[in-house]
Amino acid sequence: KNGHKPHLNAPSIGTMDHSVAGIVGGSAGALVAHPFDLLKVRMQTGDGVLGSNSMSILFKTVKSEGISALFRGVSFPLLGYIPMNVVVFGAYGKTLRKLEEWKESKSRPQDAFIAGTLAGVIQVPICAPIETLKIRMQSQLTGGNIGLNKPETGTIFRGPIDAMRSIFKEYGVRGYFQGFSATLLRDSVGYGLYFFFFVTLCQSMTRRGEETGHVATFLAGGFGGMATYAVCYPLDTVKSRIQSSRTPLSLFSTTKELWGRHGLTGFYRGLGPTLLRAFPENATILYTYDRVVKLFEAYGYGSDA
Repeated sequence: KNGHKPHLNAPSIGTMDHSVAGIVGGSAGALVAHPFDLLKVRMQTGDGVLGSNSMSILFKTVKSEGISALFRGVSFPLLGYIPMNVVVFGAYGKTLRKLEEWKESKSRPQDAFIAGTLAGVIQVPICAPIETLKIRMQSQLTGGNIGLNKPETGTIFRGPIDAMRSIFKEYGVRGYFQGFSATLLRDSVGYGLYFFFFVTLCQSMTRRGEETGHVATFLAGGFGGMATYAVCYPLDTVKSRIQSSRTPLSLFSTTKELWGRHGLTGFYRGLGPTLLRAFPENATILYTYDRVVKLFEAYGYGSDA
């Protein structure tokens, strides 16, 4: 029987405490990750307009649009990820706790996978509109047009509200949910693997019966995030192309078109900056989350609702 102290699971605190810890960790991770994410989206959707590698895109973006362009669209995901993290980490903590009660034993990595998968499914209605707006804003070009700028003028969106208005005017409410099926597939698998890898790595770096240390938690979060992105990246590429398109696309047609034009390599365009982003982002998210959970435990906060 596994003698490790369970990770990302604090039976003595409530669901809302998991959610609060997720908000803190997720917000910190979003700030760290956004410049990397912008490069990834432009590589996935730009078809070589700014260059074929991340460094070329980085230099051209900064040269033509300024350093602030690397944080274009950050306000919306920063605020939008708050409800998403409330749902993800709250559902994860609640499900893991219920699995422990049902099995009458401490959680294991496979339980983390189940809890993470369920959490990923539940948050998709919140995540899909946020991702659509973020990708639309990241894909547009100042002084140019690759088909992603405002359709009526060809100019860039002034901000998230302007993007929301433009999308609604062009497509209605359904425009916010482009790529819903691709997001559902990516996040159900992705969050399951995310928590599975994290718990597994924490346990592998912890002596039996001891609590996981700061360095091990940080490393497990970073490498677990990298492993998750490596596995799920083709789904993320398809999702990005659907959400950045002006015409409605299906998961199958987008996959077929991408394979026909670029082959297997097309699904991994932008993987480099994504993996560079994945380590600091997820190390920050999960380390911060884990520390806040332990802080709540230490001070005896939380009663489940």
